[in-house]
Amino acid sequence: MGAEKAAGYDIASLKATYDADGVVKVPGLVSKEWVARVTTAIAEFRKRDPGDVRSTYFGHGPGRTTIRWMWREVDELLQFAKQPGIGAVIGGIIGSSTLRFWYDNTFIQEAGFGRFTKSAGYDREYLAGTPWHHDVTAFPFTGEQNPSVWVALTPVNEDSAPLMCLKGSHRTGKLFRPAVYTDQQAQVSDGFNAPPDWDAAIARGEWEKIWYPMEPGDTLLIHPNTIHGAPPAKDGSHTRIGFSTRWAGDDIRWWPHAYAMKFLGVDYKDITVGSAPNGEYFPLVWQAGASS
Repeated sequence: MGAEKAAGYDIASLKATYDADGVVKVPGLVSKEWVARVTTAIAEFRKRDPGDVRSTYFGHGPGRTTIRWMWREVDELLQFAKQPGIGAVIGGIIGSSTLRFWYDNTFIQEAGFGRFTKSAGYDREYLAGTPWHHDVTAFPFTGEQNPSVWVALTPVNEDSAPLMCLKGSHRTGKLFRPAVYTDQQAQVSDGFNAPPDWDAAIARGEWEKIWYPMEPGDTLLIHPNTIHGAPPAKDGSHTRIGFSTRWAGDDIRWWPHAYAMKFLGVDYKDITVGSAPNGEYFPLVWQAGASS
């Protein structure tokens, strides 16, 4: 089966949307079987959660739990990434002939955690959910073939914290530091800019928000430079679980800049800036033309 019709999808059409918008929905990319297997793996791994303390694998916020690097401990998640039908679709959409798997990040968003105020004991008033950001800020790499592949493990509607993207924002030509930093905590460096007030820009009509209703197994491919975020889940909605994985294509090279995440098992002093990532922490999971 040619790349233009990989796994039965019209890759050219999906790629055109991805290139234009910075995000594309691939309906049913992950089978019901694999949705169940990944969901079970997450539930089992979550039993290790130490609670309200940040650890290597777990993070917490009001109504929110994140799980990182699970594939390092759960081999089944690497087998998930090696499915040729998934790799062919991702590789075709981003235009890469190879894919290396390197990171997973599970987002569990509960309802009923909308607004928190100083009177409730927080240091400032804020809305729960995920603030506007782009993932490239956390990635210690250069290159564009580094998508986030966000799989819905539960249904997603407008009440259950849908992932929202700013259409075409991957083409601004700018890098923005993490929104969670203040001027006092981190000065702009390494070519990153202070993030603008995205909500104000949206209100002025400068950006269009797009989101997709999703069923379990539906998948978003998000360009690493695409600005995205999520509102809090509304009261009465169900818990939303998104399973996000990160894949490195042909053009990805090491660049551990000032805001790069700590990469589990890698000391940045030991890597060569500009080299291609490889080795045990970057397993090759798909290659164009390779037999399955």
